[in-house]
Amino acid sequence: PKHLKRLRVTPDPSRHIRNPWNAVEEGTSPSQALIDTYDANIRSSDAAIGTILETVSNDTTVIVTADHGEEFGLHNTFHKVSVYESMARVPLVIKGPDFPDQTIEEPVSHVDIPPTVAGVIGADRDERWSGINLHSETPPADRSIWINYEFPDYVDSAVVQDQWKYVCRLEAIEGAKRDEALHNIQSDSTE
Repeated sequence: PKHLKRLRVTPDPSRHIRNPWNAVEEGTSPSQALIDTYDANIRSSDAAIGTILETVSNDTTVIVTADHGEEFGLHNTFHKVSVYESMARVPLVIKGPDFPDQTIEEPVSHVDIPPTVAGVIGADRDERWSGINLHSETPPADRSIWINYEFPDYVDSAVVQDQWKYVCRLEAIEGAKRDEALHNIQSDSTE
């Protein structure tokens, strides 16, 4: 595709996509080949999403999001899960009838997707859902967003409210909590 020709191409760019864990070490910068490959995949995904949005009828609601971002060696290796912004902050794009063309500045979460879908199709909201219907509700400015990743022996957790993010680890074996840090993500975006 035309949009990929603008990027430098490695001899085997797919190697990084199939096995990215060894592509960059924690605390080091990724190679330009890895960045180019990742950028090419973003552009390819963007083009595919554009095709979907141009193809579906105007009465269809489309929701696009991601399961995680990437570390690129900042806190972990390339593709290891974490509660840091580089992994946890992902796009959430909703296009459909009666959805205004706007950017919501307040924090939103994946937990908002089920209530939003239920609202779009006119279904009742499950009372156990903690999310909000982004079609008809405005997220509160002081909303807390919870992030957790479970591992066999511990859980990494974080809570984000306003510009603050508290990160801790809960040890499964001893039940102990280890405070990691309190970050101001507005002034320290890399945590």
